[in-house]
This record gives sequence, structure tokens and C-alpha cells, in this order.
Amino acid sequence: MWVELYYRLFFGRYLFLGRALEKQPADQIMKSMIYLNQEDQTKDFMFFISCRGGGMLQGVAVYDVMQFVTGDVFTSGYGLNASMGAFLLHGGAFSKRVLSLNGRMMIHQPHMSPYDRRRHVESGSDAEFMSRLRTYILDTYISRTKQDPEIIESLLERDIFLEPEDAKAVCLIDEIGVEGMGLDFQNLSFFYGNHDDHEMDDHEMGNHDDHEMGNHESFDHGRVLGSRRVQPSSRFSSPQDGRVLGSRRVQPSSRFSSPQEEVLTPKELVLSK
Repeated sequence: MWVELYYRLFFGRYLFLGRALEKQPADQIMKSMIYLNQEDQTKDFMFFISCRGGGMLQGVAVYDVMQFVTGDVFTSGYGLNASMGAFLLHGGAFSKRVLSLNGRMMIHQPHMSPYDRRRHVESGSDAEFMSRLRTYILDTYISRTKQDPEIIESLLERDIFLEPEDAKAVCLIDEIGVEGMGLDFQNLSFFYGNHDDHEMDDHEMGNHDDHEMGNHESFDHGRVLGSRRVQPSSRFSSPQDGRVLGSRRVQPSSRFSSPQEEVLTPKELVLSK
């Protein structure tokens, strides 16, 4: 089931961003990281990113949460990661940032996007705040890449598309297309550790089937001989119970007779008359 798939990925600490970083996906990612970090502060996260950009406010917020959680955040980029997508990809734990062989990164001068505007007209306070965020993003790139500030500033002057080799050369990523990155994929079993009742095991399913079959088999209406109905014999049968053969009523032969009626042969029918 699709629901189980999402639960397994979530409890395995696999997070995904495959769209523009708007308010809703940013909120979901931050909540997921905070919740899982409170569940177990020793486990790492795997963050798959394919993001063409988004709001600067949302990008900085998600980045700050990535630095807040105690577990390392593996970032793995696929396709084009531009603007805030590139910023989040480079914001993973050192030595744990990877870009696929066919992926690209695009970095540019941080600016206010439509996702950041509260209204059509930008106020003076908004401009001042965004200017401070641009400085923060620039300083973050410089401190994490260990590059000369002039190199980073020149890269951010215009839209720069970087191939995996170029992104690795300026230390925006650490590896190129490394399969699995040494990650223990068995931690998907964490889902079963938190949801013991998500499915019924074979033993329980067998007991359930036997119970259902027993309910159906216990409802016995008897057999029909010719045009007459024969009720099942039982030690608890009333004096009116029994089989009707011709004009005679035949009572059960023993108080310990089994609930299942014995089959009468033609010879026994003749002798009983």
C-alpha cells in the first residue's frame, strides 16, 4: 500500500524535496526533522533534493533546522538544484553531500522571490531584512566551502550552472554519484519497530481464518433425505429432535453421538422399518 510506503520512508528518516521550496513543503520537512530528532537523537537523516528554487525565507529556515538536529543530514541531489535547492544541497553534513552524475547545480545572487513577498509592494523593512539574509547566505557559502570570498562573490554575481565536477571543485558537494554513500538501508525496519500492528503475521492470519471457518461450519441446518429434512443428532437434542423415516421418528442412538449425522445405507433403512 502507498500509505505503508510513505510511513516506511518517514520512519527510515528518508526525506524528499521534489518541488519548489514553498511554505508547505518547507513546513513539512522542518516538522519531520524535529519529530524524528526527538524520537532518536543518534540516527542520521537522508535528504533527497531535486529543487529548482523557492523562497529565501523558507530555504534559510530549513537550513537552520538541518544544523539544529543532532544527527547528520546526508544530502543527495538529483536533476537540477537551483537557488535555494543548491543552498540546501550544500548544507548537508561535511563529507556527506552527493550530486548524481546527471545532476547540476545553479547558484546566483540571493534575491526576494514571489514566495517571500507578503504583498506586491516591497516595504523598507522587507528590503532591509532580505539584505541581511543575502549577506547570511553569502557568508554561509564562504564559510562552508572554505573558498576565497572573491571567488564565491564572483560565482553569485549571475546565474552559474555547475556540473558535478565543478560543484565538487568549489566544495559545494563532496562526492559525485556515489551509490548508497555507505548508508545502512536496513533502518527502514525502524517502521516495524514503531508499528507492531501494521500487519498481521502468518500465525495470526491462520487463527483468524480458522475462526471464520468455524463460524460458518457451526451453522448446520441438517441433511435432506428425499423430500424430508434430517436434523443433526446431538446429546443436547430435545425429545422432539431426531430423524423422520417414513412414519417413525428415530431418536439419536447415543448421548455421546457426534454432532455430525451418520450416513444411513439402503440396507439400514430397510432394517429400521
